[in-house]
Amino acid sequence: MHIDDFELVDLALGNQWEVKHHQLYNIDPDQADLIEGFTTDTTIWHTHFVEDLVLAVNHERGVALDIGWYPDSRSDGNYHLQLLRLTEPEAIDWDPPLRSFKTRSLDELIAEIAAIRSPASSPGDEKEWL
Repeated sequence: MHIDDFELVDLALGNQWEVKHHQLYNIDPDQADLIEGFTTDTTIWHTHFVEDLVLAVNHERGVALDIGWYPDSRSDGNYHLQLLRLTEPEAIDWDPPLRSFKTRSLDELIAEIAAIRSPASSPGDEKEWL
């Protein structure tokens, strides 16, 4: 497998979401060390498993979605997803999150993203996101 064979994950958040940053690739972390295409100075962990993978905002709901890999660039890390409240059009309240989720599984992460964008999670109903 070569790094050029992988694409960004389709977040499928919908029109209400503005994706500010997206660097989440369809790469299974447990298979990452098998992927070729890196120099001796750079590894897949330094380029594709970092703290800032996704940032998207939904102004209608007043929330932001943040996804990162922690610890940054480490093979023993996990995906961390947080649903956060927007306090102003571009200001994010990082504490406490409305919803927090950790996993090493890309499939579980994608399922959690789907739960957040689900129509069952109506605007302003934070109880659905906890």
